[in-house]
Amino acid sequence: MSPRRSPRGRRLVALVAVAAGAFGLVAASQVGHPFHPSLPPAPPASAGPTLAPADAIASTWFCAEGTSIANGRADETVIVANLAPHTVTATMTVMAASKTVTRRISVAAFGQRRVPVSTLVSAAEPGVVVEVPGSGGLVEHELSRGSQDTIGPCARQAATDWYFSGGDTGVGAEDWLALFNPFGDDAIVDVTFLTTTGVESPGSAQAVEVPRRSRVSLALHLIVPDHDALAFHVHARIGRLVAEQSIATDGTSGPVGLTTMLGVASPATSWRVPALDAQSGTAATLAIANFANAGTKATLGYTLDQNATLPANHL
Repeated sequence: MSPRRSPRGRRLVALVAVAAGAFGLVAASQVGHPFHPSLPPAPPASAGPTLAPADAIASTWFCAEGTSIANGRADETVIVANLAPHTVTATMTVMAASKTVTRRISVAAFGQRRVPVSTLVSAAEPGVVVEVPGSGGLVEHELSRGSQDTIGPCARQAATDWYFSGGDTGVGAEDWLALFNPFGDDAIVDVTFLTTTGVESPGSAQAVEVPRRSRVSLALHLIVPDHDALAFHVHARIGRLVAEQSIATDGTSGPVGLTTMLGVASPATSWRVPALDAQSGTAATLAIANFANAGTKATLGYTLDQNATLPANHL
């Protein structure tokens, strides 16, 4: 399923690629501010979650961003796809503050169901969990704001750390970070930002409480304004969670658009980004953030459809 976005949204589609060492934003060591994120070794990563193994009994998906109230910033519709040759019944649970609502959803063989979250509960901060029996489930969600909409994947796991490389709090942009805690214990979260001028850890983004079975959103455009190149690390000092951001642009410094990006749970030295658009009249930018304390170099390779070529001024 391909997201429908404005040109600016297309520019941001690849910005989930985070490298353990690369260029683009300053490394922490360059500004005299030690920064020690978790950097476990990892195999080449893809920019998005993968399907459950073929022998899986079920798969669980977590959708963090979105709203289900009138005039919300990102009206959410959950999309459940069934890749199995038989009908399955998925369970969709919406957690919002002290309210939890569950609905069972039948999805036909090789079919799809779209469920507006507002049909289950009206909430400014809903978090959604979808459980699909077997290995053939795939869950995404569509966010809408005015005439703009975007589609992004939901997560297949919670984690203590989440990394983002494509933030934008520049003029005319709203950057929201949704923190979803679907578990029975509270989480405490710190967010550290990498900017083109250094590392920032504002107090309003430290020791953020995310209560059990609920979601909290941070308005990054108010916490770290005026950065059109922004990366950040979400770390749960207590508990686990799912983190996702959405960016809305109003046209002040570019096209009007809406996009959503799921964070990645660990940096890596190699990334595969499967969807970019280099056709005439479009632009694609890959944001690479260095969360390590030493600078390095990155090598970029690409594969084009059929016999297409990429003009030199595109790279």
